[in-house]
Amino acid sequence: MKQDTTNYNQIIDLLETLGECIDDYVFISDPIKDVFSTTEAAAKKFGMPNKSFGNASKIFATFMHPDDYPMLLQQISEFKSKEVNGNCLECRWFDRMGNTVWVCCRSHLIKGEHGNSDLVVGTITELGQKRRADNVTGFRGMGQFKDRFNLKKYNTGYIMRLFVRNIFGLLVKHGEENVNTMLGIISNAIRDNLKQDQECFYHGRGIFMIFSEYGDEKDAFSLFKKINDTAVAVNDKSDYRYAFKLRCGAVFSSEYCNNVVDTIKKCEFSASYARNLQSKSFYIFENAHYEKYNKSRELISAMQFSVKNGFHGFDVYYQPIFNAKSGKLCACEALLRYTSDTFGNVSPDIIVPLLEESGLIIPIGRWVLQRAVEQCKKWKKHFPKFRVGVNLSYVQLERHEIMQEILDIIKENGLDNWSMLLEFTESGNILNDITKKYAKIIRDNNISLALDDFGSGYSNLLYLNELNADCIKIDRNFVAASSDKAYCYDLIRHIIEIAHSIDIKVCVEGIETKEELENIAKLDPDFYQGFYFGKPVPPEEFENKYIPNQ
Repeated sequence: MKQDTTNYNQIIDLLETLGECIDDYVFISDPIKDVFSTTEAAAKKFGMPNKSFGNASKIFATFMHPDDYPMLLQQISEFKSKEVNGNCLECRWFDRMGNTVWVCCRSHLIKGEHGNSDLVVGTITELGQKRRADNVTGFRGMGQFKDRFNLKKYNTGYIMRLFVRNIFGLLVKHGEENVNTMLGIISNAIRDNLKQDQECFYHGRGIFMIFSEYGDEKDAFSLFKKINDTAVAVNDKSDYRYAFKLRCGAVFSSEYCNNVVDTIKKCEFSASYARNLQSKSFYIFENAHYEKYNKSRELISAMQFSVKNGFHGFDVYYQPIFNAKSGKLCACEALLRYTSDTFGNVSPDIIVPLLEESGLIIPIGRWVLQRAVEQCKKWKKHFPKFRVGVNLSYVQLERHEIMQEILDIIKENGLDNWSMLLEFTESGNILNDITKKYAKIIRDNNISLALDDFGSGYSNLLYLNELNADCIKIDRNFVAASSDKAYCYDLIRHIIEIAHSIDIKVCVEGIETKEELENIAKLDPDFYQGFYFGKPVPPEEFENKYIPNQ
């Protein structure tokens, strides 16, 4: 490049054209005249006054991190004195929004001839951008996938999102080097089974996106099976060193969206659905499942809004619990309810898992506990031995401060600890060191512990031994089946006998008919709860219905 034959402005125009052909930003500068020129995209990205400007060394200070700015001045000085012919500088710039962007500036000095100025030319690379291709798998990245998918409208074919299940667990167990070897095995298996009309792109984190121009559901499953079998066969030769599992979600052309971003969302959903399948590894996108999923996201957003706005839409209902021997009201269970302008009354079976998934169960659980304690204190003025039960989710139990919060709320409201009954449900893994620690704290503070939905899980007798509960609540499903199944009826009998033998009380839940009550009464439980005695109702209705009549 000689300045005696090439005009500086022409070079700038050349830079702009070149910038449209590559991912990096290109630039040219005159260190003596202190002039800097780059592409329009770079000037806009970093808030430069123009794509070409003078007094450059000072203007750079306006969008360059102050700690890195001295390195730039040193570099300019070296180019001026011709001490170096090239340089590579990694430093921090600020974009026009004020965000820090790590960049790599590679530059080379072109010495002027026939009295022309020396010029510095180079590229600016954003280090945080994802690579366009992956060195481990040999496949191009998602940027290339988006470009490929946008080439034209496809009316046939499919996209598969194939992934390694529990990739992070494998990284912890085997280390990055071994996992990269495993990814190489999978990549080769994919490459060996792709047809001419199929391409694979690597998304990172053990995720592969396979794009096929043609094929139906049978073809897609066949491809997945071939890839899996090939990879497993290679792994078999190494004595199953990695023990990986492949899962796959597929979206067919009939479900493609108008833009690639929304289509990728469907692919991500399909893969997520496949991850949770118990007996299958391959899932084909179904719009009904996707709509249900999107509705759950909207419901979570609505509940987030409710929490931020004074728990609007949430309420606490109370269901009575009766002493089986005296037939009198002795306690109640606090139960969460939610009503939305958009979704109406939403079943607790729907909202509780979503609250646990989103973490909203933490503030909601605290709010329910506060309301229940306040209400119990009020009703104890009429019934000194009245108690209230509150459910604790496994998500709440994973928080180390939960027990102190409970004790603080009880103390702040002036309620005696004995009046609180904490109910552990079998959702999640409740039998762990933290839960056992909490169970001891509960007992040590004279708070009662109940195991809710007893019989719905698989380790109940172990729970009795490890958690030393005060009460178990037998699940409604047993009660419903006990009327016409002798096995279930005998099972309830044995559960009650075992519980009583180790001084544990039994509450039978879900009693809905007189016939059920008469059958269960013969088994001598301690407490009754169910629609036959009363449905969960707001506190005012509970008070009007049950308090005056005692």
